[in-house]
Amino acid sequence: MTEEQAVEIKRMSRAFVYIDCHSGKERELMSKLLQHHEVKEVHLITGKNDILAVLEVKRDILVPSSTNVYHFIEKVRNYPEVNDTETVIPLYSMTKWTQSA
Repeated sequence: MTEEQAVEIKRMSRAFVYIDCHSGKERELMSKLLQHHEVKEVHLITGKNDILAVLEVKRDILVPSSTNVYHFIEKVRNYPEVNDTETVIPLYSMTKWTQSA
C-alpha cells in the first residue's frame, strides 16, 4: 500500500452492520441497501443475522463519523424488512486489500 492510499483510508471510517431481516426478504433488502452511497458491500451470511453491510463514511472534523453511521442505521431500522441491527465500528484497521481502478 502506498502512502497516498493509506492517507485516503484515514479520511474514511468503516462500519459493519449486521442485519436480521424477515425470511425471504434478504436479497430484496440487499438491493435496497446498495442504493445508499455509504454502503460499499453487502453479504448474505450465516448465523444469528442474515446480512452484513459494509459502510464507509467520510471523517469530518465537525461531525464524528459515528454520527453519520447513526443516521444511516436509523434509516435502515425503518425498513419493513428489518427486524434488528447490530453495528460494529472498528477502532483501528489494517488491510491487505488494494483499491482497484
